[in-house]
Amino acid sequence: DETYAIFTVEDNGFGIPEAEQQNLFKPFYRVKTPETEHIKGTGLGLHLVKNMVERHNGQIIFRSTYGVGSTFGFKIPIAEH
Repeated sequence: DETYAIFTVEDNGFGIPEAEQQNLFKPFYRVKTPETEHIKGTGLGLHLVKNMVERHNGQIIFRSTYGVGSTFGFKIPIAEH
């Protein structure tokens, strides 16, 4: 049995449409909704985080309902000494 550190952030913002969720962690992908079209960014942040978490044998945590909000987080194993 491994011990894990789990970190999550939950919001009650716009949420992400289900059709957009499968692409969310792809490099340069930006969610396109009327609520988010004015928000600037590169589309690299979530891709980089997912890559880093997976390099540490972790898992991304993600849930979202459009119009309700989202939960993002990660779970990584804690090394035993």
